[in-house]
Amino acid sequence: MTASLGTLSAVMKQFYLGPLQEELNTEIMAFELFRKTKVDWVGKQAIIPTRVGRNAAVGFSATAALPVTAGNQTYAALTVEAKYLYGRMGIEGPAIAQAKASVGAFVNGLQIELDGAMETVKNSANQAMFTGGGCAGFLNERKAGAPAAAFEYTGNIELIPEGLVGAAIPCIVVRLDTYGQQALACAVFRDPGDTSHVKFDIAVNTTDVDGSLTVALPGTAHAVILLGAAYTAEANGVYSNVASPVHFLVN
Repeated sequence: MTASLGTLSAVMKQFYLGPLQEELNTEIMAFELFRKTKVDWVGKQAIIPTRVGRNAAVGFSATAALPVTAGNQTYAALTVEAKYLYGRMGIEGPAIAQAKASVGAFVNGLQIELDGAMETVKNSANQAMFTGGGCAGFLNERKAGAPAAAFEYTGNIELIPEGLVGAAIPCIVVRLDTYGQQALACAVFRDPGDTSHVKFDIAVNTTDVDGSLTVALPGTAHAVILLGAAYTAEANGVYSNVASPVHFLVN
């Protein structure tokens, strides 16, 4: 029988072109969008003083009377409790021994696993900066939907499970002009492969999500907030802050 690539594959050398390459999703993009300050503190809570109101006593004309009542800035003390993000990795003894070999070793297994675990922690922090706290995303259309009606959706679609109603996970729908909430408990899911629509296991009427019989303003968005301990343990991200009527106990 003539030798072929198939018969010789066990003894042929493999050539690795360059060092290990990183994919785009290993970048922690959110860090680049914010001004960063590094501080060291010890204790139960940190207090952040912030301005929550401006002085409205202003006028334009030099000859007009000044506002009768002087205004003032308004401040609040935001209380922040620390959130900790951990990762875990492990490598077996034989794998460590093999990685240390000078012949045939591609990379140091211990180092590459440790570096990979650190990148994974950064990726989790990146995700939490946007959808942390359980706010998965926003509905892009307002309608009175029957059970399993499709709603246009923008956000982290990976947080919404695929499958039939039985795969749905608990959630609440928050209306962002009044911060009213869906009166009945509901769960959210999506069709397999769908990346732009979500569905609910009961009828969700986003024109009157809080049951007050008031019609939402044109363009009013609604947020989908997932319920569960895994989300409440996270620091609130951008989505959760937008969807919350109360920030650090300040309305």
